Amino acid sequence: MKDFETHRIVTESGRFRALVFALLSGRYLVREPLGDYAGIESVFESIEAVEAWAKKRRWRLEKVNHFA
Repeated sequence: MKDFETHRIVTESGRFRALVFALLSGRYLVREPLGDYAGIESVFESIEAVEAWAKKRRWRLEKVNHFA
């Protein structure tokens, strides 16, 4: 179950790549959309693990501000 979106993963050029959701269990779910009806979901133990995974692909995390 997804709790709320915390970050977005973008490429060096600023192109959107994935959404990061904080789960109720304390883990993080990364959803990479592949089209209108498909996507790849990966679960990570910490936000640091998500950041290392994204950095390895030369992507970066951007914090989402829901109240802006």
